[in-house]
Amino acid sequence: MTTTNDADIEIKILDVDQATASNMATELGEHLRSNESAIRTVRLRDDATHQDSGAILGVILGSAAAHAVIEGIFSWLQLRRRAKVRLKRVLPDGESFEFEFEGNLSTRERREILDRIGHDTE
Repeated sequence: MTTTNDADIEIKILDVDQATASNMATELGEHLRSNESAIRTVRLRDDATHQDSGAILGVILGSAAAHAVIEGIFSWLQLRRRAKVRLKRVLPDGESFEFEFEGNLSTRERREILDRIGHDTE
């Protein structure tokens, strides 16, 4: 089973019921993989005692750049303007960043998120 420690980026769908969050996480994962074939996604659970597939989407970067993943999230949010997500990234040095955002972001907001989180893993 994949744990949150295995994922380079965690994306949690917020402010919707568990079933909707799970469906939206599936849709987002498909969207990210369709835009960048090197992206690998996994489903993570908030609560290991639940039997659902998990409403948190974990992204394992491998050769994919974090920048490409984040741009994919931004493009998905343009399709789902009411969606609200929490993005968390833990860098190899242990430093972590977390952002909550929804809908269509301004250029300044996008740049800030990319500057803080969008560094490649290498």
